[in-house]
Amino acid sequence: MPSSAASSRRLQQVAVLLVALALAAIAVALYASQRFSAQRGPWALAVLPEQIVWLSVDEQLWRLNAHGKREASIDTRQSLGGAVGVLAAHPSGQLVAWVRQQTALHMLDARSGQARQRINPQWPADLRSHADEAIHLAFAPDGRFAIATGGGHAVVLFDAAGRMLARTPANTYVFTNALWWADGDWWTTDTNRMALVRLDGETMSEKSRIPLTQRQSAWLYLAEAAAPSHGAPRNGRQPLATIARMSNGMKYGRMSDVFADGSQADYAQPAAPHMLAAKLGEQLAPRAAAWLDEQLLVTDGVSRTVRVWDRYRRQQADWGDAATQAALAQISASHQRWHTLYLSSLGLAGLLLAAGLLLSRQAERLKAAARKLPPPLPAVSKGGAPLQRPMAVHPPPDARRSPQAWSLIAVSLLVPGAAQYQQGRRGAALFLFMLWLLLSLQLAWVLWMDWGARASVSRAFIWLSCWLWLMPGLVSAGNAWQVRQKQMSARGGRHS
Repeated sequence: MPSSAASSRRLQQVAVLLVALALAAIAVALYASQRFSAQRGPWALAVLPEQIVWLSVDEQLWRLNAHGKREASIDTRQSLGGAVGVLAAHPSGQLVAWVRQQTALHMLDARSGQARQRINPQWPADLRSHADEAIHLAFAPDGRFAIATGGGHAVVLFDAAGRMLARTPANTYVFTNALWWADGDWWTTDTNRMALVRLDGETMSEKSRIPLTQRQSAWLYLAEAAAPSHGAPRNGRQPLATIARMSNGMKYGRMSDVFADGSQADYAQPAAPHMLAAKLGEQLAPRAAAWLDEQLLVTDGVSRTVRVWDRYRRQQADWGDAATQAALAQISASHQRWHTLYLSSLGLAGLLLAAGLLLSRQAERLKAAARKLPPPLPAVSKGGAPLQRPMAVHPPPDARRSPQAWSLIAVSLLVPGAAQYQQGRRGAALFLFMLWLLLSLQLAWVLWMDWGARASVSRAFIWLSCWLWLMPGLVSAGNAWQVRQKQMSARGGRHS
């Protein structure tokens, strides 16, 4: 029958193997997360004269006709250096593109999509950090353009060559996303205060403000805009703009026409993919919007299609011919496969880590049991004298007097497993350290995705990742504290 010590060693080896397999599963999950995050589907949208429609899809630009037939496709990773996040129509009839993580604007040919000119906006020092983040831009008829900075809480005006002309005064916005040119002025959104703000076309000072009157608790923020609105009038009044009103998190929302008195007329919501999505209001994730004659086109992050409404705010069939819709469906299916692999790999890693922890704890119990066994009797000679002197068993040092007691607990908070390694529990030490390393990689990836605006990451998920990252250190330090308390109790029992 194998000894307890031998069984403990085998269990520790299996626990280490399970941790290694969990590491491999985490690596697969990280790779899958990069793949599905890169597959954004349809995003930026612009309608040019002659009913030319440009659509950004992942790292491509598609040119489509008015019926949604794809006529050309451009690899923007090669031609522009990345994925296009914003498209806008230039007054010359050309197309302007902003590429994620870049500060420059690219002027593209309206038909071929080839780069013709590069504009480098000269940002003020305090807004340079927002120049390569999620921005929105619009052009005046003379070629001047304005950029809304989102988290910069400002709109900046540039001349046609990119030289800064003016900016909005401080405290004009609490976040600002959409903007457009109309009637000689700039129109913008005060995102968190639910208002349309009209700015002077030259000085960027506020001329008027229209607070939205129908404040629905589910839709408290303003995002994308399609202006001027082609929506049907109500009570003889034409809507000013078609706006996306967003829920908390700025991912899901609904489209609404906004009138001069601040009232709104909502567009029909698409059918929810499942019952929970309907209850949470997650039927539509508007990314960009534009009017094509009397059709409102909206790129949707839920279905990964281009949604369509008529001017009477009734939803129509998704935009695009059969080939275009099939291509978008293929991208959506690929995204779903990578997302499923990501979730399943994380789940498998969690199971493997849990199994490794259980085996490691069992190995520690067997090892402790082996230490409690009585030592074998010493061999004696024929005359009754022992052949060798038995080794003296010294009691463990008093933990209260050990200079390492508190330092080990402190170090374990920073480097999980340090105390366990010092105690000779190699399996537990390796397990806690590897778990901490994996969670560090997960947290680093989450922060990299969020801070780089490469994907929409919820605040709850970021906080969850932070708490999970702290757990191995807390467990390691807590276990070191328990060992210290047991040593103190054992010492006190021997002195009593």
